[in-house]
Amino acid sequence: MAQRRPGRRRAAPLLAAAGALLLAGCGTGARTDGGSVLGNTLTVYSSLPLQGPARANSMSIVNGEKLALQQAGGMAGDLLVKYVSLDDTGGSKSGWDPGAVATNAREAADDTTTIAYLGEDDSGASAVSIPINNQAGILQVSPTSTYGGLTSSYGAEKGEAAKYYPTAKRNFARLIPNDLRQATAQARYQRAQGCTSTYVLSDRQPYSMTLAANTATALDEIPVKVAGNDVIDPTASDQSQVVKEVRSSGADCVFYAGYAPEGVAALLNALHAGIPDATLFASAGVAVPAVANALDAGAQAATRFTSPEIPARVYSPAGRAFVAAYRRAFGTTPTADAIYGYAAMKGVLDAIRRAGPNGNDRQSVIDAFFALKNHPSVLGTYSIRPIGDSTLPDYWGYRVRGGRLVYDRTIDTRATS
Repeated sequence: MAQRRPGRRRAAPLLAAAGALLLAGCGTGARTDGGSVLGNTLTVYSSLPLQGPARANSMSIVNGEKLALQQAGGMAGDLLVKYVSLDDTGGSKSGWDPGAVATNAREAADDTTTIAYLGEDDSGASAVSIPINNQAGILQVSPTSTYGGLTSSYGAEKGEAAKYYPTAKRNFARLIPNDLRQATAQARYQRAQGCTSTYVLSDRQPYSMTLAANTATALDEIPVKVAGNDVIDPTASDQSQVVKEVRSSGADCVFYAGYAPEGVAALLNALHAGIPDATLFASAGVAVPAVANALDAGAQAATRFTSPEIPARVYSPAGRAFVAAYRRAFGTTPTADAIYGYAAMKGVLDAIRRAGPNGNDRQSVIDAFFALKNHPSVLGTYSIRPIGDSTLPDYWGYRVRGGRLVYDRTIDTRATS
């Protein structure tokens, strides 16, 4: 499991970024018709939080991207490919900054050699940069942004995903499974654990509330009864009223669609103490070592998490080869997200190559990336759907043992007949 920072935003605080998003969507100063790069040198930009608590994980993603380019000899076909890594924190010690994200995207959009942009980590940050790159006709591939509303209107906020694409053409893609798949994964995980009735909790963040609503829908379809669906404050010092409401519902399972880890361990401990026979489930946003380590022994045994990050123990031979190459190159073990940075860069380089004589043309490279079908990779074989999501189907279930997150099972989220 990735050693992610406490408070890492795996999906978007989209309302908090709304002001910056409106700013980012206009006045870029970049051409809006894509166009071709002159000469035989292309640039791929990366934008990630390189300062603060996310630095270690982001640097591992950057190293994965660099490794893919190094293995290609810095080339895609006959074209030289340069790599520029940018920091999207703006010097902030707490995480990505909307202004810094917009500045990074504009820098890439204004660079006439830019062919692709790898970013962002957080979905809220991607919501800022996508419209800028969309207007400039630049392919954007995120290693880790999972919020469903970036690509789909299903279960999303009003105007999503269309509002991120001012040209009405898609330029954003991701390989990591989105949170719509997580809702399905949660429902199937809960059913596999014997849940008959689930009480759904979320915090006040749009990501959390959207995931809670989508999971409730997925539970209804299985079916598992939804005993309740409440918005709570996970950082409140007294969770007795929440425990009382859940207990009175008669639910045998509880799902917390968390956005950030603060207060989550105390919430789960309180739920277990008050409802010791209930199985507790939580989302990827709070599936971090800090939460697992702070759970009481009883709560550890009762709690399950879902995550889109592939556990190292189930890596394919290609995935294990990536880890070995990464260790040789950088002298350390990659985080779980590094493989997505590596795969994203590999996919971009392949798209440039497959564009052939048009490998220096922005729209041709977008088209080539979106045309990936049954594409073998370290993540498994995938295709890119027209909306920009990959077809990779698996989420992963984790238990807690000895204060650590440990792989429990693979959860296939593909539709069933």
